[in-house]
Amino acid sequence: MSDIHSFGIEQLRSFGSKKQLIPVRKINVYVGKNSCGKSTFLRTFPLLRQSVESDTRAPILWYGAYVDFGDFNTALHDGGSEVTFDFETTLSVNNESQVDTWDWETITRFQGLFDADNTTEHRANIKISLKRKDRESLITTVDFELYGSKAVLTYLGDQVLSFEVECVTSKNKDAYFLSFIQNKGAIIPRSVKGVKEITVKSLGKRIVVIDVMQAEPLNKMVKFLTQYHHKAKHEKKIRDQLRAIPFSHGSELLDHLKKAFQSDKYFLKKLDENAAVIQEVCFNYVLAQNIQSFWAAADDLFKEFFGGVRYLGPLRASAERFYRYQDLQIAEIDHTGANLPMVINSLDAKKKRELSDWMSMNFGFKLELVTTGLHYALQIKEEHDDKFHNVSDMGFGYSQILPVIVSIWLELVEKGKGIKRKKTRTIVIEQPELHLHPALQYKFGLAIAKVASLAESQNFNFVIETHSKHLIDALGKSVRDKVLDENDINITLFEKEKNGETDVSFSGFDDEGYLIDWPAGFLSA
Repeated sequence: MSDIHSFGIEQLRSFGSKKQLIPVRKINVYVGKNSCGKSTFLRTFPLLRQSVESDTRAPILWYGAYVDFGDFNTALHDGGSEVTFDFETTLSVNNESQVDTWDWETITRFQGLFDADNTTEHRANIKISLKRKDRESLITTVDFELYGSKAVLTYLGDQVLSFEVECVTSKNKDAYFLSFIQNKGAIIPRSVKGVKEITVKSLGKRIVVIDVMQAEPLNKMVKFLTQYHHKAKHEKKIRDQLRAIPFSHGSELLDHLKKAFQSDKYFLKKLDENAAVIQEVCFNYVLAQNIQSFWAAADDLFKEFFGGVRYLGPLRASAERFYRYQDLQIAEIDHTGANLPMVINSLDAKKKRELSDWMSMNFGFKLELVTTGLHYALQIKEEHDDKFHNVSDMGFGYSQILPVIVSIWLELVEKGKGIKRKKTRTIVIEQPELHLHPALQYKFGLAIAKVASLAESQNFNFVIETHSKHLIDALGKSVRDKVLDENDINITLFEKEKNGETDVSFSGFDDEGYLIDWPAGFLSA
C-alpha cells in the first residue's frame, strides 16, 4: 500500500536549504526550546490538509481553516528563494492505468506480465517546490526520483513550462513539449496534455489537443534503439515490438526487451554488449510513458494521508458554564475545541457512556453532558469523588485536555475498535500538557501509547509537540511493558543553529524503554 515514510521542509520559516527528512511513525514526538521550528514543522500537517481540501491555483493554501502561514512571502525563509516539501514514499501504482497508455490490441497477448491485483509498489522520492515568478503568481516544480531517474515537471497555474526526464548518474536527459495541465489534482497534477497545429480541409488551421505522453516517449525509444538493430529493420516493426514492454527497471526491463525481440539475434547481441546504456536510457522513456500513473498514485496518497489529519492547536477554547443548545450532528472536533459540547451531544446515549468509561479507565475522571432547557453543560467527576462538577469549576487544565481526549476517542477508538481500517488518521496535537498536573501528563502518555497499539498498520499516527518529560517517560514505560515496539516511536529534537536555522536530530527508545541518543539536560532548566 502507498505510504509516507519520512517528510521534510526546506526554506520554510526557520528551516534553511538543508534537506532534513523526519520519519513518520505511529507516535511522533517533537521537542525543543521555544521558537526552534518544531511548531512550524508540526503545522505543515494541517497546512497540507487545508491544501488538499481546497481548490487553489498553486498546491499550497497558506491561510485556511486550520493554520495561518500568511502568504508565500511571509512563509519563506529569510534570504530563501523557494519553499520545498520533501517526501520519501512507497507508491502503489495501478497497472491498469499504465496499460491504458499502451496499445490494447498488443497488450492482450502479454497478460501474464502483470500482477493479479493490477498494482505494483515502488519507492519514490518526491519534491514539491514553489518559487515566486512575480507578485501575483508562483512557479511550482514537482520532482519524482525513482530507480535512478528523475521526472521533473515545472508549471505556472495550468500552464506547463517544462517536463524533463533525466538519469541521475549519467545526466542523460529528454525533454517533452507539453502545454497544459488537464487535471491538477489535490496537491500535484495528475494528467498533462500538449497541443498541435493541424490543417483541416475547408476549415484551415486548427489547434488540437494531443496526448504527448502516450506517443512521444515510445517514439524516442524507437529512434534510440534503431541504432542497435540491423539497418534493414524498419522502425514500424521496432515500435510494434516495443508496445509490449510494461513498466519495469533494471534487469527486469532488459528481460522484457529480450522477450520482445527474442527472434532478433542481431539486436540481442547488441543488447548484451550495451546492456548498461540501453537499460538506463530506455528506463527514462518507460518512466516518461508511465509518469501520469505515478503522479496519480502520489496525489491519492497525499489526499488520503493529509486529508486524515486531525489538528488540535495549543490554545484550546476555555470552558463555559453553559452552552447554547444547537441541534447539529458533528463528527469532528475543530482545532480550537470550541465545538466539543456539540460533538458530544451528537453521540447517542450508549456511545456517551462508552466515552465516559474509556476516559475513566485511562485518565481517572468521567464526563457527562447535562441538558438544561435551551442550554447544556459539561460535567466531570474525578476518582474518589462522588459528585459531578461543572467543568468551569474544575480548573483550566480540564478544558484544555478534553478536546484532545475526545478527538482521540472519536478517531481511533470509537471508529476503529481495534480493527484494521483503510482510512488514515493522524492526530496532530500542540502541547497537550498545557495546564496539566504531571500525573495527568503521564497518564496521557500511557493512553496514547495504548490507543496507538490498537492499530494493526501505520494508518494511525500521533504527531505531538511537547515540553513534557512526564509524557516522554510514559512512552518509555509503554515500550518497556511491550505495549508498543521501540520502532513505533520517533522523537525529533529541534534546535536552532548560530545562523538562526533549524537543525533536527533524532532520539527514541531501546527495547527496554530507555532513551537513546538523548542530549543530557535537553528538557532540563
